[in-house]
Amino acid sequence: MPRITPLKLEIVKRRLVQADLAETAGIDEYRLSRIVNGRVKPTEYERKNLAQALGMRREELPV
Repeated sequence: MPRITPLKLEIVKRRLVQADLAETAGIDEYRLSRIVNGRVKPTEYERKNLAQALGMRREELPV
């Protein structure tokens, strides 16, 4: 059974599509998928952009 990460849950709660979030955040879709699934840690740049795209502070980003 796939693991639901906190970031994935946040994306689902907001009814977002990963491809749209990737475009808004300026992150490659494949890279975002790996971040969302907990396979890699986001860089500070990615954290900043993801948080901004989700309308939250970097510290609030659930990764």
